[in-house]
Amino acid sequence: MLSNQPLSFVARWHLHRVAWFTLAALVVSLGRTSAHAFPALMTEGHADIGVAFAPFEMEAHVHAGATVDGIVLAADQEFEPDELIFQVAHIQSAPLDNSLDFTGATPGAPLWVLPESFIPGIPFVGISSEHLDSNDWVGDLTWKVNAITAPPGGVFSMWTDGLLGPQVSVSTQDGLPDQFQLPVGSHNHFNYGFSHLGLYTVTFEVSGTHVTDGFQTVTGTYSFAAVPEPGTISLAGFAIGWLALALRRRAVGN
Repeated sequence: MLSNQPLSFVARWHLHRVAWFTLAALVVSLGRTSAHAFPALMTEGHADIGVAFAPFEMEAHVHAGATVDGIVLAADQEFEPDELIFQVAHIQSAPLDNSLDFTGATPGAPLWVLPESFIPGIPFVGISSEHLDSNDWVGDLTWKVNAITAPPGGVFSMWTDGLLGPQVSVSTQDGLPDQFQLPVGSHNHFNYGFSHLGLYTVTFEVSGTHVTDGFQTVTGTYSFAAVPEPGTISLAGFAIGWLALALRRRAVGN
């Protein structure tokens, strides 16, 4: 379980000290991305990393009411994997009992998390195959994380909270690939952990066996920006959002 203990003064001071350096690196990294493929920024609401068939493809399904580029969506909207960044501004202190050591965060250190339970004001990201008919598939789908990019020392993890402790599905701390199985037609939520401030890209590979078309596989790379909490350095989030909007507008104009 995540600790509800607020960040210490030292931890907050450290965030102040590194935030601008990290933000600068993030801006440079994002600025190198082709303007035609520059993603939008999702800051709150419900979205799903999902798969569809005919053809077998991945997508990001963002639900009505979510906030993207500062605008509340009036209806559900589909994004290609490279068209969206999930902002991660929810920061907790890693528990002192080492129960989340697989996240790469030392006890008491900041840990950026998209929680498996809904919290207003931050993205609520699920894993979904609801667009598939379970009668058309043999067995479960395999979800595999086979590559990431991360800031120096950054660890990405996925887990669920259980009565006996965390149920870990992915931890890049011990290398990749990591994989888990989910039923076809299901909708699941996980905790997504990020140990360091900065930009992460996570490549998912989904595979399964279709009853008539045989083995199917698809990959998609999704982006997550672990940023300073708004109450600590609100300008950082503003700068990232402004950059996303500016580059997307430039892409539209080209």
